[in-house]
Amino acid sequence: MTREEREQLAARHTPLVWSIVRRYIGRGVETDDLFQLGSLGLLKAIDGFDESFGVQFSTYAVPKIAGEIRRFLRDDGTVKVSRTLREQAFALERSR
Repeated sequence: MTREEREQLAARHTPLVWSIVRRYIGRGVETDDLFQLGSLGLLKAIDGFDESFGVQFSTYAVPKIAGEIRRFLRDDGTVKVSRTLREQAFALERSR
């Protein structure tokens, strides 16, 4: 894939990144930063996608984009809280 094709594919899927970013707004990170993280995930999805997978690109890209954002939210912070504890706290918040 040429650089131009890669850029066109990324530009075409920018709305997909924004739709995923909206899920994570309000978690203490600027929206633009979330978009940058999502865009990084999109670029990784573009690099790793193979049409022989038999799925649409967006189906492959969504977990990559969301994963980049979640990884940052999970790992960023001065005090490291275990993943299990964070997941339990998040589940508790959702149940309220």
